[in-house]
Amino acid sequence: MLKSLPYHPFLIQSIKNPTDSAMYLEAFFEEENPEAELLKMVLSNVAEALSKKQIAPEQARINQEKLDELLSQAGSDAIYNLGTWLKALGFKLTVTVCEPENSIKRTESRSELTVYQNPKMPKSLPYRPFLIESLRKKPELAATYIETHFELDEGEEPDEALLKRALSDVAEALGQPKMTPEEYELHLKKLDELLSQQGSDAIYNLGTWLNALGLKLTVAIFTDTEDNTANAEIPAQLSV
Repeated sequence: MLKSLPYHPFLIQSIKNPTDSAMYLEAFFEEENPEAELLKMVLSNVAEALSKKQIAPEQARINQEKLDELLSQAGSDAIYNLGTWLKALGFKLTVTVCEPENSIKRTESRSELTVYQNPKMPKSLPYRPFLIESLRKKPELAATYIETHFELDEGEEPDEALLKRALSDVAEALGQPKMTPEEYELHLKKLDELLSQQGSDAIYNLGTWLNALGLKLTVAIFTDTEDNTANAEIPAQLSV
C-alpha cells in the first residue's frame, strides 16, 4: 500500500464507484478458505463507500445489526437476505458461467427462461427432462435459472426447498454428465450441508459449490431504472 495514505480511507475511496465495489465483493467469493469475519468486513466497507452522506451513529449501529443478523442466519435465509441487503446498495446477487467465451446476453437467457418457469409446459415433452436438457445445453441459462431464485418479491418469504430444488436441477444438468456417480452424490450432500450452515460459510460455500459446476457467484449493478439505486442516495437504514 501507499505509505502516505492510511489503508482504510484509501480502500473506501477506491471502491466508491459501484463497478469497483462489485469487483471488490466478487473477490471475496474467489478467496480460498476465507476468515469468518471477512465477508462482514467486505460488506461493511461497501456500505460505507456507497453511502452518499454521513450516517448518524445510531443509524450506523442499526445497519450493522442488520448485517450481523443476516450473517447469523442459516443457509437459504442468509443467501436470500444477502440479495435483499445488496439490493439496498444498488446491486444484485448473480451467477455467471466461468468460461467467458461461452457467455450470451443475459436478456436472451431471461427471455428464454420464461418458458421453463411457465407451468403450461409443451405437452409433447415431460417437464423435468425438458428442463434438465435445456439447462444442460446452455450453461448460461442454468446460471440465470439459479439467479431468478435469489430474487424475492415484496413480502415473499425465503423458501429453502425451492432454492434447493433449483440448485439440484442445475447440478443434475451440469454436474451429472461430468462427474462419477459417487462424485455427483457427494456434491448433492455438500448442497445439503451448505444450506444448513450459517451466514458467511453458507454464502462462501455456495460459491465453491457452483465452481464445481463451471459457474461462479457474482455481483451485478442493477440496470433496471426502477430498481437501480446505485446512483441514488443509499438509505440510512438497510433492511434484511
